[in-house]
Amino acid sequence: MRRLSPSAFIRVAALLVIASCVSCGDDPPKESANADSGTPEVEGPLPGDDVIADGGVQEGGTVNPPGEVDAGPISANGCPVLTFPSGIHLQTVPDATLSQSYASISDTTNYPKPLCFIDTAALQDPVAKKTYDTSVQLSPHFQLVELVSTELSYSKRVLLNPTLIAKLEAFRAALGGESVSISSGYRSPAHQRAVCQSICNKDVCPGICAARSRHSWGDAADIGVVPTNRYGDAGCAAKFNFVYQEGNHLHLDLNPEHPICTKQIL
Repeated sequence: MRRLSPSAFIRVAALLVIASCVSCGDDPPKESANADSGTPEVEGPLPGDDVIADGGVQEGGTVNPPGEVDAGPISANGCPVLTFPSGIHLQTVPDATLSQSYASISDTTNYPKPLCFIDTAALQDPVAKKTYDTSVQLSPHFQLVELVSTELSYSKRVLLNPTLIAKLEAFRAALGGESVSISSGYRSPAHQRAVCQSICNKDVCPGICAARSRHSWGDAADIGVVPTNRYGDAGCAAKFNFVYQEGNHLHLDLNPEHPICTKQIL
């Protein structure tokens, strides 16, 4: 067997060292922050984050899509406690009869059948342990009665989305603090049909009065003003989803079918 000379041996050893270190300068592969932790990566809020929701409980017991005002915890009756911009809390209650009146106009997307309602005859604040009447202040400039007064001859139980109140305050601010008069807020399905009947003697007036209105989901309000562009623009500035300048009033609502403010003039 032929032996290598000392100089040849040194050259071979050097080549082996170089070959083994081709990737010596590379960083080791990085692992996901959750790798081997037993917890899959999750997009969205984590435990402990502030998750804000609004609205009532939909059919199936789930809470309405997140909004801007805390809907509070689900109580023992299966219904949420709503939190309004003024800081007051209102317990909602189940009403199977009123809920069933939505059967023909509800769907599984943007118009779910509501299960829980505010009882205006027994306004309970389970946090402050107080009982209110309909003059209770929902925000600095709006009382509950302003949003439900036209409904009370139809039903004492109503829907009212706290985000609507927050955006009405923003609408008022966009008008430079001008006083805002609400001509109509919540309407039950029976009330909505009566409105249409008063217009065209039918339950639906195509292009004028719909059978399925956002008023019946508690996230619409009509403002008693001549609906000029100044008011329509203020509605969009307040981030309402839909602004309708019609007749002798301005309609504002939170219809999720319009992710960007849509303004329509009749």
